[in-house]
Amino acid sequence: MPPLHLRSAVEALLFSSDQPLTLAMLADALDAAPEQVTEVLLALGDEYRARGAGVEVREMAGGWIVRQQTGLFSTA
Repeated sequence: MPPLHLRSAVEALLFSSDQPLTLAMLADALDAAPEQVTEVLLALGDEYRARGAGVEVREMAGGWIVRQQTGLFSTA
């Protein structure tokens, strides 16, 4: 049975990892359907973008990760 607050659980796992987490790893850890996890990942990404957060949810290296927003700091 997935956690009551799936969105918060996905977010916590992403923030606690320094490596991309595969969809299968997330779904298995949360006992949730991959489709549910994908929906949450996309919603989190949309939410961060909409509020201009300093982080983004990215799919990379075969998994998902929260990372610093690209172009946030200038190198001048």
